[in-house]
Amino acid sequence: MKKIIVLTITLLLLATQYGQACLNFYVIDSSGRRHMHDDYPTSNLDLNPKYYIERLKELEQKIKKASGNSRFENVSDYCAFLIKLGRTRDALPILENLLKERPNEYTLNANMAVALELMGEPERALEYLRKSLKLQPDSHYNSEWFHERILEAAVLQKKNKTSFQSMNILKLSRRDSLERITEISYQLRERIPLTPSPNPLLSKVLTECADFFRSRLSLEWAIDLYAIAIGYTADQPTIDNLWKQINICRTRLVELRKTGKEGSVSKYLYKSGWVKVVTKQINEWKNYKPYHYTGQIITRF
Repeated sequence: MKKIIVLTITLLLLATQYGQACLNFYVIDSSGRRHMHDDYPTSNLDLNPKYYIERLKELEQKIKKASGNSRFENVSDYCAFLIKLGRTRDALPILENLLKERPNEYTLNANMAVALELMGEPERALEYLRKSLKLQPDSHYNSEWFHERILEAAVLQKKNKTSFQSMNILKLSRRDSLERITEISYQLRERIPLTPSPNPLLSKVLTECADFFRSRLSLEWAIDLYAIAIGYTADQPTIDNLWKQINICRTRLVELRKTGKEGSVSKYLYKSGWVKVVTKQINEWKNYKPYHYTGQIITRF
């Protein structure tokens, strides 16, 4: 019985950390169509460093006792937690050594892609990501197209100095299925906590996501995404345009409400103080810096 209770508590904690326990929301798009959806894109963006620090310490103890494949996997997981905790520079050489041992390990190639992107090496990151996708095409709930297109944009910008604002990075279409919503939400929850602000690339990606949500699912969630996009840019013309889009979405919500159609998520948008709420959201992401763990870690294995 005790084992069952412990397992249940563990699963509940993981559900809190990684999901929303299948909560559902009623939302409305720009055409006035109501939807029921279970993936709030801007939820669970907090990293919860305490959880990752505890896991890091647990792995340190396991690594001391483990051997063979178990030790290899523990060290690989240790690198992933280091990246989550802002210690990518320390994780990188460990990952490189692990890859020498197992060059065709999916997890290592995928994590190396993340590490290299965070270190400002999009070309190499793209190589590792594409290799990981060959090894496991359906990884991360079939959402890695999102990561690949972002890296492609980063490589193009680095090569041609093209403005991200002029790019169609995600190549989203109104014909895309609503499965894209879940894939986008998953990727945003993985990416945003690791990305410092300002970041023009992420700002443009968030804008494209907001445009897609606006037309396909939810005006309210589009406003949330536009707000974070403002938080991630320092370019005033971009900020002005994003505020314009927020106002258009809000005006449309008010119009739809008069016809008896409204979403149930963001009631504040119908009140006079809505601008203050959105501004507060923006300020939460303006100059955001990811968590950086300063405790002692293992760097040699």
